[in-house]
Amino acid sequence: MDSFPDIRMDGVSYGFAEFDRPWCVVVPPNDSAYLYVLRSGDCWFQSSEGPRESIHVRAGSIVGVAGGQRVVWRDSLETPLVETETLFPMLGFEDEIPRLTEVGHKTRFMVGRVARSTNLLIAMLPPFIYASPEVRGSLDRLNQTLQLIETEMRLEGGSEVGPQSIVRRLSEIIAIELARIALKQEGDWGNNWLAGLKDRYVTRALTLMNAQPEENWTVQSLATEVGLGRSAFADRFGRLVGEGPAAFLLKVRMRKASALIREGRLSLKEIAAQVGYQSEAAFNRAFARQTGETPGRYRERVRRELSSDA
Repeated sequence: MDSFPDIRMDGVSYGFAEFDRPWCVVVPPNDSAYLYVLRSGDCWFQSSEGPRESIHVRAGSIVGVAGGQRVVWRDSLETPLVETETLFPMLGFEDEIPRLTEVGHKTRFMVGRVARSTNLLIAMLPPFIYASPEVRGSLDRLNQTLQLIETEMRLEGGSEVGPQSIVRRLSEIIAIELARIALKQEGDWGNNWLAGLKDRYVTRALTLMNAQPEENWTVQSLATEVGLGRSAFADRFGRLVGEGPAAFLLKVRMRKASALIREGRLSLKEIAAQVGYQSEAAFNRAFARQTGETPGRYRERVRRELSSDA
């Protein structure tokens, strides 16, 4: 079993960016999460959340930004800040500059972007994650995955089948690797389920709910499964995760329901049963409360999106 939830990276996009000194980019708060891979050069990074000091980022480093914050990138701390209303500039893969040639003081990035609100794992990551070239293991796996993504992105518009689907799945691996790095780093986690993964009792409960969302889990049944008393478990879960088991279970069920609707193989009644609802009407109400639209409307919207992408 796995304590990580189902992760979908719908709408993820990648590109490149290149800057000549002096340069500065101020990314305003927005709903996008970013992955910055510094291919050559060096620069300085600062986020409006988390540690206030600037970080000197060198070639080979990766920075993940969970979104919803102001971010500053610039070649030098002496370079004046220039406020902009644009997101990080990205060139398409057909415009990519050579990666292995160093010309003057150019700084080159590979950049990934995805809507933060579509992915619970990203929404629960720390404000930013910095992996320097000295971080082996996870960084090596990230770079290998990014190389595969780059290969698939170059197939866009060609004769190959399904490059976007492969890119999406590879991006899900990247999100998990970033979570692994974050779990090893010290910092203020706040209250969310990812912080709960540092506690073995809460981790066991999260794993059970993610693996078996159709079960009629209660605080008592979960407490029994993890080996704690009801009150001790409820206090521990709420303190670390920031919400009770029932609220977390609802999110797990609705994420699974959304994924099943997108797959398009089951009826809404069958999906309701798979996520723990005996009544389709009860499922419809719960889905609408959590997502803001009924399962039927969500299904129609997904069908329109898929047909427009075809």
